[in-house]
Amino acid sequence: MKITKLAFGILATTPLLFAGHAKAASLIGDTIDVDFFQGNLDTPFGGTITLPVIEGTDDAATIPINEFFNVTINPEAESIVIDLITNCDCEGGVRFFETDFTGAVFSDFDWMDNPRKIVGVEVLSELSGVDDTRVTFESDLVRFNIAGLTVPSGSSRVTLNLETETVPEPFSLFGTSLAMGLGLLINKQKKS
Repeated sequence: MKITKLAFGILATTPLLFAGHAKAASLIGDTIDVDFFQGNLDTPFGGTITLPVIEGTDDAATIPINEFFNVTINPEAESIVIDLITNCDCEGGVRFFETDFTGAVFSDFDWMDNPRKIVGVEVLSELSGVDDTRVTFESDLVRFNIAGLTVPSGSSRVTLNLETETVPEPFSLFGTSLAMGLGLLINKQKKS
């Protein structure tokens, strides 16, 4: 009977041990890496750029791609805001060649010590031809492909809203395993 009461007490308080660990998903205070590729994912264009994530536009970085085209990237708490900027009076804008992949890869999402994984990306775009099919993702990176896209003169904004879910921390997994083990022990003692 003593073991049953002790196990019940541990099971009842286990959720309280982990209640303080739940945090809102945010990249604020983190850094993310940005790599550009031209033609395919085996052909990097320039080096890795590491951007800090702070509220507002102070962390926005403008990356010159060529004399006609720039990209401004502004990572936010749960999204990446991309401005595609055409610097020419080209009729019809700038068109990118049809290739396997020309674009940016965003990686090294740490979520400020709150383990998360990316499970979806919602694409909001002012630019015709940019939708969810231009974005692929894995649990810790997002690829944005502009191959074959025509960007008109001026600036066009694309926002990638990151949908995430929590990755259980090792301590939480231990607590859950402990609670389940004690539950099985109690069940076994009741049957005997």
